Amino acid sequence: MKLVKSLLLGSAAGLAAVAGAQAADLPMRKAAPVDYVRVCTTYGAGYFYIPGTDTCLRLSGFAIAEYLYLSQESGRPDFDNFGTRGRFRLNIDARQPTEYGLLRAFIRLVGRRQTGTYNSGGEVAGADLTDNSRYPDQAYIQFGGLTAGRAQSFFDFYTAPDIFTTQLTTSDTKINLLAYTFSFGGGLSATVSLEDNIQRRNFGNAALAPAGFTAPVGFFGTSTAGGFVNNFVPEGQQWPDVVANLNYTQAWGMAQISGAVHDLSATNTFAVALPGGGLGAVTQADNEIGWAIQGGVMFKLPFLAPGDELWLQATYADGASSYTGNPGSGTFGRFSTIRPGITDAYVDQFGNIQTSQVFSVSGKLLHYWLPNLRTNIFGGYQTVEYDGTATATATAAGFPGVTVGFADTRVYEIGGNLIWTPAKQLDIGVEAVYRKFDIRNGTTVNPFAGGTFGNAGFVPATSLANRGVLSNDDSIEARLRVQRDF
Repeated sequence: MKLVKSLLLGSAAGLAAVAGAQAADLPMRKAAPVDYVRVCTTYGAGYFYIPGTDTCLRLSGFAIAEYLYLSQESGRPDFDNFGTRGRFRLNIDARQPTEYGLLRAFIRLVGRRQTGTYNSGGEVAGADLTDNSRYPDQAYIQFGGLTAGRAQSFFDFYTAPDIFTTQLTTSDTKINLLAYTFSFGGGLSATVSLEDNIQRRNFGNAALAPAGFTAPVGFFGTSTAGGFVNNFVPEGQQWPDVVANLNYTQAWGMAQISGAVHDLSATNTFAVALPGGGLGAVTQADNEIGWAIQGGVMFKLPFLAPGDELWLQATYADGASSYTGNPGSGTFGRFSTIRPGITDAYVDQFGNIQTSQVFSVSGKLLHYWLPNLRTNIFGGYQTVEYDGTATATATAAGFPGVTVGFADTRVYEIGGNLIWTPAKQLDIGVEAVYRKFDIRNGTTVNPFAGGTFGNAGFVPATSLANRGVLSNDDSIEARLRVQRDF
């Protein structure tokens, strides 16, 4: 019995030794490494490494709910005085270092759903006049000093940050461009940028005139049933706008000087007197150069409260009005009953291009009452000037001196808001804005008075006597906004 037990134990030991030797000869398989997402601190908070790369990525954006009431004598009962809006923004920012400097790709997607006052037209029976928009607001690449794609215009400085409305007297333009920035150290830099000319074009029509109105001999444009037109027909884009700036950034704030050159090539149609009486049309090509210059400064005011800032800027443009802002944009431009047209250029009695001269100033003061309670007080002024060939007068229907054409105008705006931040990255704010639009050299036809409304929309009155005249207009806007950033 003992012998049997010994044989069994010996056999088991031998088998175990053989098995162990064979197992030692087998290749060992290591567990696959786990590639965890790592935090990237090189470019600030919120960035992380894309697994397997040295690219840092950050996702950010906001969601906004907004409610607007507009008080203005629009002259059109089919317009809304109240509107609602839902907006979103998604930012995608990818960065990585290279031997030539930073390599960056930035994408900003925005979208909205809005109704009522936010939309550009009146109500039409059976129509859905909501506005549904989704589009890339920015998409550009930076490589060292190079910027290519759709980005903020390098002409712009003060772009009304932390203000709910569109400030009419300042340029805030995202545009297709190709630019290079030279950094000289000490906070000083300079940028030269080639920017899209078409988006910067601003060729408005003259104010509406009654059907059958006859243009004075030599007056630009022709009379139509719908009104007077500028007859300034821009040619295809010949070359991009050339923009440059010089920026100086320090601990106390920032200062910038900007300039732009703008192509105004066009084929013009103008009226001439015919030998047998009446008017004829002549067409000819002409080329002019528009330009704009701007200076701005931002001061940090920590002695008032941490985070306080003062922004100021002034802009002058000759034949390049969009660089000064656009009074025809936003709810005010859509509702104004007296806007005679803002344009870069128009045609004189000889068929030559004449430019408008526009000057604007704007700014804001940001003050923190508490770390979670702040106020923005902002305002602006703009003047638009034309020479005598830009206007004509109508004497029909007993309204002498009524402006038909482009009239010198003044735009005034002032507003303020109060923003409460009850939780991190959550803002609840209210804002009020007053705007005034004033014609300086005469009055203009009210295009809405005496018109009719129906399923086909608004039909203007054809008789000047049924339209009446206006010389100025104003509006008050009140908004409530709830915004969550991330």
